[in-house]
Formats: sequence, C-alpha cells, structure tokens
Amino acid sequence: MTRGAAIWASLPVPVLLIDAQDRICDLNPAAEEFLNAPASAVTGHKLWDRIDFDATITDATARARLDLTALTVRAAGVIVGDRGPLHCRIQIAPLEGGPEHMILMISPIDGKAAPATEDESLSEAITRHLQRYFDLHDDMLPAQGLYGRILREVEIPLIEVALDATGGNQAKCADLLGINRNTLRKKITSHDIEVTRRPKMM
Repeated sequence: MTRGAAIWASLPVPVLLIDAQDRICDLNPAAEEFLNAPASAVTGHKLWDRIDFDATITDATARARLDLTALTVRAAGVIVGDRGPLHCRIQIAPLEGGPEHMILMISPIDGKAAPATEDESLSEAITRHLQRYFDLHDDMLPAQGLYGRILREVEIPLIEVALDATGGNQAKCADLLGINRNTLRKKITSHDIEVTRRPKMM
C-alpha cells in the first residue's frame, strides 16, 4: 500500500477510488460501512450502480477527469440501498495527476459526520487538510491552479456562514467581512451562492 493509499484508507469519511470506466477499484473501511457491504462485494461494480447520486456528481466527475482538477460539490443528494437521501459534500479529484483513477470523498452534511478534532485552531485544521490533500498524491504534485482552488474552498463557506449570521443581509455581511458590497455581490454570483433573506424579528 502506498503512503497516499494508507492516508485515505484511514480517513473517517467514505472514500472510493474509481477507474476510467467509473468502476470501483478500492474503498476505505468508512466507505464499506457507508455502503453496508465489504470491499469484495462492490469492487469492479460501477459506482453509479452502487450509489444513487444527484446528476451534478456524474457531471462533476466527468469534468474533473477532463480538466485534471479537483472539484467540490457542496451539497448533493446521496442514496444507498433502501435508506433515504442523505445530503453530502462530495470532493472529486484525479489521483496522482492522471485521469485513469479518480478519488471521491463523501462527507455527510447531516446524519453521521466525521468527528472534529478538539482544541484545533482554524490554521491547524487548514494545514491538516492541505497536508492530507498532498499526501493523497504520493510523490506527484496536484494539478496546477492549486492556489485559486484552495482560496475558493475557503471563501465559499466563509461567505455562506457570514450570510447566515447576518440573516441574508448583504450590506451587513459585507461590513462583517470588511469588503465592498459590490465585491460581495460579485463573489456571490461567481460562486453561485444561494442567499435567503430571513424576515426581521419584531
């Protein structure tokens, strides 16, 4: 087992490796638990036959493979077996810089989630996740454009949380973030962030 494989095999969230035909090549113990099936029962099967994803996931996987870049779908419906739909964050990336194998990481938004590390600062959490991302590529480097992809990954949840904290008020959100309102509007549009304005409390 390579160092990268050992890293993702130990992750507390489901991780699956698929080949160029979208067949499951490998999966970690968390994915076996998620699928309620041993690796031997699902290896070689089409991913889409074992997990019912939103159409956005099939499109994102094809795009990530074509562009050789990592993509994240912030909220997607996932159905396994007879269980009801589970909202998940899906991260998709080519493994070792090539399109032959893609790695999918499934992080439930509701239901059972990965345990948080106690007393961990934001900087430490980011460092840990970045190191894990590099480890997944073994001795290869991630696809070019990493700086922009990482900034996007941080910026989107920051804006979403700030909007939620300000009740969807973009003026207050811009003040909270310390950026120009027009800049905030452009970022909301470019990142396709949904804004829900809550009614004022009487």
